[in-house]
Amino acid sequence: MRNAMTDKEFFKIINKGCRKYGDHIADTFPLWVLEITYPFLTEDDIEKAVYGLSGNDESIDAFFVNENTKDMYFIQCKSAINERKLIACKKEWLSYLYDVPNKLENEDYIEEHKNSRVQEIASDYAVYKKKGYKLNFAFFHLGHIADYKILDSYIDNGKTFDYYGFDEIKDLYFEYESRLSLTEPEFFNLNISYSNKAELIDQKIGGHYTLISILTGDEIIRLREDYKYKLFDKNVRYNLGLNKINKTIVESATTNKNDFYFYNNGLTITSLKFKKKDASTIRVERPQIINGAQTVDSIYNAYLKRFNKLKRVQRDLDQAKKKALEEFKDLKVMFRIIQTQLDESDFEMNVIKCNNTQNAVQIRDFYSNNPEQIELQKKFADLGIFYEIKRGERNFIKKNPHNRLQRKLADFPFGKESIDIEKLASLLRAYQLEPSAKEVGAKNILNDDDAYQMLFGSSAVDITIEKVKEMTLAYNIFSLLEEESKRLNKLLKLLLHIDERPKDFVKVKTLVDESLALNQVIKSKYTDIDSYKQNAERNKKHIRKFSCFTQGKYFALAIFRLVLDECSYDKSILKTELYRDKEFIKDKIVKAWLPTVLSKLLVKEYERAIETDGISMAAFYLRPKSFSNIWEKFEQLDAEENQEFTEIFPLKI
Repeated sequence: MRNAMTDKEFFKIINKGCRKYGDHIADTFPLWVLEITYPFLTEDDIEKAVYGLSGNDESIDAFFVNENTKDMYFIQCKSAINERKLIACKKEWLSYLYDVPNKLENEDYIEEHKNSRVQEIASDYAVYKKKGYKLNFAFFHLGHIADYKILDSYIDNGKTFDYYGFDEIKDLYFEYESRLSLTEPEFFNLNISYSNKAELIDQKIGGHYTLISILTGDEIIRLREDYKYKLFDKNVRYNLGLNKINKTIVESATTNKNDFYFYNNGLTITSLKFKKKDASTIRVERPQIINGAQTVDSIYNAYLKRFNKLKRVQRDLDQAKKKALEEFKDLKVMFRIIQTQLDESDFEMNVIKCNNTQNAVQIRDFYSNNPEQIELQKKFADLGIFYEIKRGERNFIKKNPHNRLQRKLADFPFGKESIDIEKLASLLRAYQLEPSAKEVGAKNILNDDDAYQMLFGSSAVDITIEKVKEMTLAYNIFSLLEEESKRLNKLLKLLLHIDERPKDFVKVKTLVDESLALNQVIKSKYTDIDSYKQNAERNKKHIRKFSCFTQGKYFALAIFRLVLDECSYDKSILKTELYRDKEFIKDKIVKAWLPTVLSKLLVKEYERAIETDGISMAAFYLRPKSFSNIWEKFEQLDAEENQEFTEIFPLKI
């Protein structure tokens, strides 16, 4: 598939993906590659990874940590404006990225650094290094590498350094696309070639025909390359990743191929029908690997690791691939195929749950079959909103009717609204007045039965239409706050260079005019470039003081909930259709209240915490105490302002 797509066609895909995040590929390319490369990152994680890294960033375009695997990631990106501008990678670009930790450890240098985000990263790096977290570097380049030998300088047992050129990014994209697909291969052929006289157990067990035999590593790699994540059951596709157990499998597949068979539980494949084509070939129709997906992915990662090393040594891609595949013929894995029917989804789910003990599959996708989630999807649909509970559903129903709802995306009046279980879980936790970063993390909520049940209940009966209306109101407020935080982030990036790039003032003015957070006094300073220049530094400072809101949308949502409760506005709104009237919510609620919410509460507490507690922005949003302090301030606001809450936060319905 990679070879069938031209560079020009792939560049259109890159541009489309980057436009989701903004207009300029140089700014948005890092966000897009994080999305397609690291499935364990949520939208919030991606935004936080790149926050504040658009100027004086020390060759860091993104920084994030995977707590589960104890890994730190430093990301650098080099984009291009079109396929004709692809250039060779320069060795010094890689050196700049690899040298980042040395700069972060230079206390005098960091103390004087102009970018506060780099100072925060230096602090985080010191903490996680002390905890023994592994360093990972990734360089994403819309170009190519002339000689893979230059990567030898960055091979270190304690670190990983990955280079992704244009072709490698193509591969990453097709991997990502296959994760989203809701379809499985029509069929594949399994080559049973581990022996000249391969043994097969082929019989009916209970109500299901089954076949048991052995596959070699090179055949597993072939299947993985040809079909990517379409091989795997839709419930486990997004849960694959190099976690602790996967790393062990990779190590075993790399160094202990002969004994791998004895150390691994093997693969379980479901199929609508399978049959022997000849003595060594099995045709498997509508196959899905429901157990052992992590084994397949780990073998493939071990192969890629070996292939990349051989590329550097041999400098011949075809020969390197041939030799790597030959080596993996020594690795053997037991497998079984179980024939199932289309209407046996419960049987398949039970097989998945009972077999996935080697590496527990959690997060999001198993909830897609919970009765409360199915009921929630139905009730959202009744309100004209599509709620995605299985990854890839939204893309699927752009062209196909939803299997359960029997509607396409165009049939939903509010189809443009993008709600999924992770986003809803996080915003609802904040709406329940628990907005700290640890509390709103979808991974924490969906791994905690008590937290999950507090938000969604445990049966279809728990999902009432009143509850769904309240969720819709919360989502609409949150989505407007999210849009505003992104707008403010763009504005802050432009202001970093506005004095050197006066042509960007038109963009600045547009963002200022559209802002829901800035009051009219601030906006008046940006009516034209001359007004702005009269006191440029002070005018920039007016906006910079709101920078904490770029990471504070959950705190802001919780404050809005305090206002709604205090003034009993939510009861009135939910009695009408206004809870889903986004223009009303934008003009009468968010635009009307946000300047006060920020200036009187969020910004004031953030500035106090920075000054007295000396903490970073990330630390501020991690601790529950930050919101507790805001809540206390909110309760005193009417007395401080000498106004009733309904006067401070007016609402005309």
